[in-house]
Amino acid sequence: VVDQSMSSESDVVYRGVSRDPAVTGFYFFFNSKTKTLQQIEWRYQSSMTEAKEGELLDYWTGKLWAPSLHQRWDGKVYVWADRKAQLQLYLADGICHLIQKQN
Repeated sequence: VVDQSMSSESDVVYRGVSRDPAVTGFYFFFNSKTKTLQQIEWRYQSSMTEAKEGELLDYWTGKLWAPSLHQRWDGKVYVWADRKAQLQLYLADGICHLIQKQN
């Protein structure tokens, strides 16, 4: 389903359905001109932020490598990146998003 509130002139955003009950939103971001997938985003329930932080950090560190940590004014971001893609685990007060971006 197209998510009109998140779509813009440059991006068409589709909202998907996840089997994980902790996921509140699952989004696909497509470039509206090239029709290529640019980003996928999982948004977790605010009550699951602490639990998912450890779980996702351990899982992706085991699958990939140790991430770099970036402090932001509103939270922190763990980043796994290479030439082709970037995976970000964004955490703030009651916010847990896992974002995969294509380069």
